[in-house]
Amino acid sequence: MELNIQTAELALREAAESNPGAWAEHSRYVAEACKNIASHCKDLSSEQAYIFGLLHDIGRYARVSSERHLIDGYRYCMERGWEKAAQICISHAFMIQDIATSIGEFDVSDEDYLFMKEFVANAVYDDYDRLVQLCDALAMPSGFCLLEKRFVDVTMRYGVHPATIDRWKKILEIKERFEDQIGCSIYALQYYFSDYGDTEKRTSILRELLGGIGENSVIGAGSVVTRPIPPNCVAVGNPCRVIRYFDTDRERWQHEV
Repeated sequence: MELNIQTAELALREAAESNPGAWAEHSRYVAEACKNIASHCKDLSSEQAYIFGLLHDIGRYARVSSERHLIDGYRYCMERGWEKAAQICISHAFMIQDIATSIGEFDVSDEDYLFMKEFVANAVYDDYDRLVQLCDALAMPSGFCLLEKRFVDVTMRYGVHPATIDRWKKILEIKERFEDQIGCSIYALQYYFSDYGDTEKRTSILRELLGGIGENSVIGAGSVVTRPIPPNCVAVGNPCRVIRYFDTDRERWQHEV
């Protein structure tokens, strides 16, 4: 079966019907984040990145499980000839290539555990593996979030593991790597491309995530914020720049020169 956006979206819809849960919405936000970042990376396809994001948790179609969903997803994709997607079904959980760094329970057979152990140790990761690992930590079922918020969310559900801090450090390292490629914050890209029709809400989120956006300033739709924005102004564009500011002394709007 050919793997494209349509087949990936259909697969996720069917999987969500088979095992409903917040995981499906999480997968959709991971896919969007992957697409947004990949579109600014010269060696990545935004379409492929989107597909891999959609399918990274597809193994949850079978049942509520812990680490079993990784091998279930691997088999699901391999049965359809989707080899790279199959790898990411496992690799997204192992930013450190050591099965002992897993934070979940291995609710799998001994044979499957040994397979996963060897697979993780010997897999060759590329930028798609790393991108999905990063975006898995960028997305809650309700939308995009700070990495640190996702770290806390996962820790509250799974507890503190000996590898927890090392996993966080690796994700932050991957974040820096992609930001070097795209030339701006990963957070700026998520809120640039996401459907935030409410300008005030979008600006508030950008202020929280990026800092350096002055009070009473408004960021236009379709803007990429790559530098601090002063207070009392309107800024738009890619990269974002001030086009109007409010002169508090004269109490009127002025065009930026």
